Amino acid sequence: MLEVRCSTFRFSLKKSLSFLLILWLTIQYGGYLTQTTADFDLWGYLSFGRLWWEGRGFPYQDVFSYLPTKPVWVYHEWLTGVVLYWTFEGLGPAGIQGLKYALGLATAGLIFLTARMRGGGRGAAVVALFLIADPLSAGFPPLRAQAFTYFLFAFSLFILEGYKKTGQRRRLVLLIPTLCLWANLHGGFVAGLGLVGLYVLGEILARRPVTALLKVWALSLAVTLINPYGLDYWRYLVEALSMARPFIGEWHSVAGAFRQGLYVPNILFFLALVIAAALVLITVRPGISEWLVLGVTTSLGFLQVRHTIFFLICFAVYLPLHLSGLWSSWASRHPRLRTAGVTRVILVLTTLVLTADTVYFIYRYRLWDEPFALHPPQWTSQRSSEHFYPQGAVDFLREANLRGNLLPRFEWGEYLIWTLAPRIRVGLDGRYETVYPPGLCREYFNFLFGRPGWREFLARYPHDLILIDPGAPVAAGLQHQSGWKIIYQDSGSILFAKAY
Repeated sequence: MLEVRCSTFRFSLKKSLSFLLILWLTIQYGGYLTQTTADFDLWGYLSFGRLWWEGRGFPYQDVFSYLPTKPVWVYHEWLTGVVLYWTFEGLGPAGIQGLKYALGLATAGLIFLTARMRGGGRGAAVVALFLIADPLSAGFPPLRAQAFTYFLFAFSLFILEGYKKTGQRRRLVLLIPTLCLWANLHGGFVAGLGLVGLYVLGEILARRPVTALLKVWALSLAVTLINPYGLDYWRYLVEALSMARPFIGEWHSVAGAFRQGLYVPNILFFLALVIAAALVLITVRPGISEWLVLGVTTSLGFLQVRHTIFFLICFAVYLPLHLSGLWSSWASRHPRLRTAGVTRVILVLTTLVLTADTVYFIYRYRLWDEPFALHPPQWTSQRSSEHFYPQGAVDFLREANLRGNLLPRFEWGEYLIWTLAPRIRVGLDGRYETVYPPGLCREYFNFLFGRPGWREFLARYPHDLILIDPGAPVAAGLQHQSGWKIIYQDSGSILFAKAY
């Protein structure tokens, strides 16, 4: 009778612990997602969406800049702009934040479900997802188009692994409309096509039937042409994917970013998980597709810091199965650790630790404190991040009813488009290679950094206003440049006007 009670107690405690594990992870990850600082690119999406919903026709040519632009504006995030503007107009900031939480939690849920479907233990799946929760959540600031790519990448993995497990071809068909939708939301759909292609190659190398998967891959490729630009979209992608972006940190290689002191904690964490995955995989026999996907995503991560997220998602999907197997093997060699008394102690201690940590996280991230707000923060002397907006200068431009061509700090361009267009047209902004020729981009950044030729750039184009931060290398030179004067200044921004 006592044995039955003890067994029932352990079973009940295990069920409670499983529930607590998932609750603990959800609160931890939800805490990471509670960022309220609006992303710089959000305003570009909203500006495009405003054009769409106001019925001005599809803007195949840029309408926001006064600098030379490409003949066709291939805005690979156009549908994201349409969706976000509709959400923002209908629900306000809470709508944007709600969509972010939905995408973030759904992505984590798909990763967890895929890991479990492959046979990974619940505990191993939670641990793997916990390891990537912080960097994964960083991809969901309110709100970048990449959020759709992370969700749809996880969804594609779910479909592909489900097909491998069940052999049901009906699941695969879902990839075709997924890639069509994805191609119009974000150029990251190339990662989805690549993922399916690696599974095709894996099945070929494993000498298994591949016809169904190959047909779906071909149709998925074909439907990416269902977009407003047709083949021009793919021509743009060929240029964009091979384009160097030396002035944008997230596009640097791991080695390049590390040398410049950028994203150092993220890089070290990525390297640690790569090593951990390698150590696990050399002790087990993973499938060929796993080797291919992990190898390619690791390589992509080394090439560009922003692509490390694809490895992290695959890590959390693939590794739980092998971690569970290694744990079972280790536990079977140490039977004393599986006695009733030891099990109860471990379960009770784990439950207490998780409960305490959950309460701590709720208070640390103040989950009740405006989680659906959306803030464009102004500069303060205490701000350690450069993520702020020139709100004082924007208010000044509005009140003075100034018009003309404004050359901005790179990160502020899309916000100025959203707040001041059409009275103000901007120079280069975060839409970058989708709008501006590469040569112009180099000229612009050489100007900001005060490099040789910056005065020629100033004279070559019809700038009326310049809005930069006081720390910009060119700021000191502009203050002594004839024909320009300061008309507004605060701690975070300086606004110059051309003296006519």
